[in-house]
Amino acid sequence: MRARHRRSRGQAVVEMALCAPLIFMVLLGTVDLARGYYLSNQITGAARAGMRIGITADTTDIGDAIRSEPNSAVPNTIAVWGNTGPPSCGTCSAQTYANCSGTSSACGDPKGCVDSSTWTTGQTACFAIRSCTLTNTAGAHFQCQAGNMGAWQTRPVPCTPSCTAGQQGPKGDGLDIVVVYKFQPASLRIATLTAGGTFTLRAELIGLELYY
Repeated sequence: MRARHRRSRGQAVVEMALCAPLIFMVLLGTVDLARGYYLSNQITGAARAGMRIGITADTTDIGDAIRSEPNSAVPNTIAVWGNTGPPSCGTCSAQTYANCSGTSSACGDPKGCVDSSTWTTGQTACFAIRSCTLTNTAGAHFQCQAGNMGAWQTRPVPCTPSCTAGQQGPKGDGLDIVVVYKFQPASLRIATLTAGGTFTLRAELIGLELYY
């Protein structure tokens, strides 16, 4: 009986040694899935925050609203946001593409956050804005018209001196906001599923200006 009991314990140890890596990998994958879902919600919330403040006036700071929304999940620092990040200190000049506090300020990424050449070393988050002309076609309401997209870093401006019925602002009345985050999985096995070991989480919103 004692010999049989020793064999049973030895078998359990071997089975645990064989199964432990698989169990650990599944647990890490579950954690990564939860983190990815959480961060995806955070960048979607950031895009919504930027849109809420962007459609209310042409002097609002869209960049600060976007970066401040995720709180500690995506810190509002230069290291995280790169050139689209905040000023380095209270008395320093703003980062190149940090703030969107006026119709003439060039803010957000100049290439829509899709070209890694505009990302700084170590940067993991990015935002971009542009104006566009919205469609009014059945089934495609409030979508940016193909071929009528403003350049990145532009925001809609009011009509001058005022809008007539059906008129849009000089750069279109639509506002397009994109927020991108590079997600690094903790599981090496999951990281190998994508080039560079990172997944790109992207949120995009289109809204209609309200301040004409």
